Amino acid sequence: MMTERTLLDRLGPDPVDATWKRLTSAGRAAFEAGDFGHAGDLYDRALQEAHQRFLCDRGTDTMADAPPMLVAAYANAAECHMRRGNPWYAARLASEAVAALCTAMDDEAEHPAFRLACLQHLIPSLNEYAERAQTARIPRAKFQREVMHARKTALAFLSENQTRH
Repeated sequence: MMTERTLLDRLGPDPVDATWKRLTSAGRAAFEAGDFGHAGDLYDRALQEAHQRFLCDRGTDTMADAPPMLVAAYANAAECHMRRGNPWYAARLASEAVAALCTAMDDEAEHPAFRLACLQHLIPSLNEYAERAQTARIPRAKFQREVMHARKTALAFLSENQTRH
């Protein structure tokens, strides 16, 4: 899984991501200082930025960066909420990351490179969700439904791409 630091380094000086990077860096500093309340606020704002980018950026040079940015933002926010004593909300955030990736993968109108980037980040997101769901004691049936939906979405995407070639 791409770490937050690796992603920040890879994205470089792109002004589109400046706000997300600034919020993420400030959130990391607050998190490392043990100020989980402030870190959570910063990570939540970074998540809003990443989600906006995920929904709107379809520039061919940058669109594949949106899924890993979104996944990192959700993971940061989820970890912070765990530390703040809210495992249920952390699990919800992890579930939302999976759902966002699946929705984009399922949309045939989306650019193939974007959909592929979503697929590539699905398994790490599912792993994150599994960990959070277990800690939050999410009912097994609910977790299994979400995993099966993600599986079906991924298989449909792969099948669609195999039949095109």
